[in-house]
Amino acid sequence: MANFTGQPKQLDADRLDYWMAGLFGVGIALSPVSRVAMGIVLVPAIILLTFRFLRTTSFRMIWAYRRTAIGIGIVAIFSWFAITSVFSIDPGKSLQVTLRTLAMIIVAVMFYHYAKSRKGLAQHGMKIGLTVFVIWCLIGIYFIYFNIPLFKTVFYDWLGITNRLIFYKNDSALAFVFLAVALYFLLRSQAPNRWIYAACIVILILFIYADNYSPLRNRSAMAGNVLGLIGATFFIMLTFLSTIWRKIVVALLFALALFGTASVMERLAPIEKIGEVPAPALSYPDHHRQVIWSFVYEKLKANPLLGVGIDGIAKTEHANTKLVFFKGQEYVPAHPHNWVLEVAVETGVIGIILVLLVMAIFILNLQKLFRQKNIDRKMIFVIFYFFCSFWIISMAAFSIWSAWWLISFFMTLAMMMAVAKEKASA
Repeated sequence: MANFTGQPKQLDADRLDYWMAGLFGVGIALSPVSRVAMGIVLVPAIILLTFRFLRTTSFRMIWAYRRTAIGIGIVAIFSWFAITSVFSIDPGKSLQVTLRTLAMIIVAVMFYHYAKSRKGLAQHGMKIGLTVFVIWCLIGIYFIYFNIPLFKTVFYDWLGITNRLIFYKNDSALAFVFLAVALYFLLRSQAPNRWIYAACIVILILFIYADNYSPLRNRSAMAGNVLGLIGATFFIMLTFLSTIWRKIVVALLFALALFGTASVMERLAPIEKIGEVPAPALSYPDHHRQVIWSFVYEKLKANPLLGVGIDGIAKTEHANTKLVFFKGQEYVPAHPHNWVLEVAVETGVIGIILVLLVMAIFILNLQKLFRQKNIDRKMIFVIFYFFCSFWIISMAAFSIWSAWWLISFFMTLAMMMAVAKEKASA
């Protein structure tokens, strides 16, 4: 988020403000359950935020981002995404996902600007979301460990969301969002509240291990959290370097990520004949993901500039070929299960370079914030942890264009940034 001079003074949040923030928290907690559940909670929150934002500020504040490095980068990204959508396999779908993602960023920026000048508002949303998600996890742990079939059949079918519910799909990865939230409150609270947040962390970790739908997804979630903490510590240590050296190190790190990914893809066994499955060339990840990545990488080499269009890789030729070896699964089951590869193959090399560039700018901005006075440094550390974990988990898990995944990321990031800047607005 950009810095602006002339910070607004702290204002009092009213009851509607707290309802709005609470709805955003609940929406994040329920985002993996179903699009309907997410929409029912988030649509009223977004409408309320828009009216309140326009009443107290204006969109000129968001428009001011065009003069910042990160704003210029975002404009470049979505301009390029729009261009690739025109040449996409499915232009309508690509443009829809592009506009939806842009709308999420605008809503997150609106919330950030609105909440940072209202003490405790963003924290309230984070606490409500954490409470709802931990209760959800406790229910999940109970039914999973006791293996109660009634809940797994009748209750699921009654809700009509069997394939998207918590215990069999996405919440083990979403738990990292609330691990970051619980970690922040643990660091800043005192007894007895500290013990409450410590218990929340234990519950979240137990839930990640309890969810046995996808062992690889669980491993990626845990690896994301561990590596996220390491990454946060590393980026905080970089703040003690001079500005030029910070920029050099961050640039080298992102270049390494890009070329390292390409190097791994080159090591994968190529698909010699459609319908066949090459032997695994790496010890990690699982065999099927290696086949997916090999297939997608070949598509990237065939379309390096514009790519195949956002959300279009599963519609390319032979992507839906059934593989007998994997019991009828496809070469591309919906998405590549790797965000770097997904962005690259769908928006071209220019698209992934622009995304990595904006990520690097954001990290440099965070490091600059960490060195300022009147900034909640504990929250900056947690933001680094959250930011690193999200992108690491996305290396082997979900589609980066998933609405629930992105809204969880953008809105949680907005809440965290608002909390970090509350002191500066005081």
